[in-house]
Amino acid sequence: MFPPAWLKRVRMTAIAIPYTSSGFAIAADGRQQWEHEPSRDVATRDAESDAVQKIFQIERRDATFAFTLSGDVASRDRSFDLGTEVRNQLTQLQRTRFGRARGFMEALSERVVGAIQTAKGEGRIEHYPESEITLAGYFRGVPCLVNIQFQRYGAGFRHRVIFRDLQPGAHFLTGSDLITRLVSRGDERFVQFCKPLDEDASVQAATDFAIGYVRACSSALARGLDPDCSRIGGHIHAAVVTPPDRSLRARFRRWLGRGAASQTGFQWIRPPLS
Repeated sequence: MFPPAWLKRVRMTAIAIPYTSSGFAIAADGRQQWEHEPSRDVATRDAESDAVQKIFQIERRDATFAFTLSGDVASRDRSFDLGTEVRNQLTQLQRTRFGRARGFMEALSERVVGAIQTAKGEGRIEHYPESEITLAGYFRGVPCLVNIQFQRYGAGFRHRVIFRDLQPGAHFLTGSDLITRLVSRGDERFVQFCKPLDEDASVQAATDFAIGYVRACSSALARGLDPDCSRIGGHIHAAVVTPPDRSLRARFRRWLGRGAASQTGFQWIRPPLS
């Protein structure tokens, strides 16, 4: 009999976040499976899906981001769901103003840590999760790519907030380490899916690269090289985050209540199914 609070994990998930001078592109696969094979019973298999949403929007007066989740994401009975907790904490922070992106990221991470500790204290999870939240977007017009990592540490729990250096043409990839290396090197077997970006790449090129990378990781070619790629698949969803329009005309239109939805900087290119 396995404990009811084993965490659901996306053991291998493919996420691509390339950055250009005109914005970020984000793509992810839609597969979610139960990691602990001995406890993978009928109930857990029924809860698995190829249409899970892994990209989410953050919209604030001072910031627009997309965030992704990977790792331990939910308890077996879903009484704890990391994505729900992150969105709840973002709602609680909505009226709090921050001068810098770091203050916002640290406040968010501390609140999520508190939610995780509460869940463990209440017995909704058996162990602390090992998870990662990745945020890509703009804080007060400044581009940011940030990883918030949660890790078990002995019997305890710790987290880190990591700001990534950004240069146009750079990309952040999760998935198969082998396929990531081959794609990044421009291996001729994977050029059919995506080609390495250069510093002058457009947002459209970045979007094509992001979607192509996820396709590459879920391809038969990838599975032949890395059997763990069978964990990647399902519906590919993708979005872009571009700098907010800070022109006087755009601000005036927002003040009039016009065009606000089109000025957020976040746009679905391929919406999730769920």
